[in-house]
Amino acid sequence: MTFLQPKHYFNIANSFIAALVLLVLVGTVGLIVEYNKTVTLQHGILAAKTQLQSIGAANTQLTNSVFATLDNGQAPTIAAADGLVADNNPQYYTVN
Repeated sequence: MTFLQPKHYFNIANSFIAALVLLVLVGTVGLIVEYNKTVTLQHGILAAKTQLQSIGAANTQLTNSVFATLDNGQAPTIAAADGLVADNNPQYYTVN
């Protein structure tokens, strides 16, 4: 009667294949993580662009209201209300 016994030594080809399988699995998980980071970054950029556009619109409205106030000739009235006085002979410092 013959008994088949498994080999008692570790085959180098099996260890190489196991290392490649482990490398593929780690690489796949790494790529999934990087993809998720990229998607999160894209969503953050989109949110920042939306916020920047709303801030730009508010800035435009504020600029328009300032120009509308100053163009109507109300600047002296606003200055007088804040206690400002027009200087008829301003003197400036010169820089050589």
